[in-house]
Amino acid sequence: MVTTEKLKKFYENNHFVEACNMGFDRAEGGEAALHIDVLTQHTNLYHFAHGGVLATLVDTAMGVAAASLGSRIVTMNLNLSFIHSVSVGERAIAKAKIVHAGHSTMVADCEVRNEDQELIATGTGTLFIVGRMEE
Repeated sequence: MVTTEKLKKFYENNHFVEACNMGFDRAEGGEAALHIDVLTQHTNLYHFAHGGVLATLVDTAMGVAAASLGSRIVTMNLNLSFIHSVSVGERAIAKAKIVHAGHSTMVADCEVRNEDQELIATGTGTLFIVGRMEE
């Protein structure tokens, strides 16, 4: 397995994660937690976090969960359900977990909640394993 510190350092070099203002909370044993503090540039026309921003958070959390098991992946399929909105100044916290780790694919589940633990979105992803993380 790859340590949380190594993964945090690895993702610090991801310019897209940085541009999204995504924070890395933890990753180990097939689970990961990341967050986004919603800024004005993350919002849609209704001044709520854009669904694409939340999808990015879910997708990245799933990838980090897979990386914590030593797998480099690409997303094959991503399904999302948006349940509640998130406003500027609020934090969206994604917690992803690998629920199946096969030889060539993985399946992950993810929940996004706000700081009051209200459910914001749920997601499931099928991930294709393209290699191993350098340890």
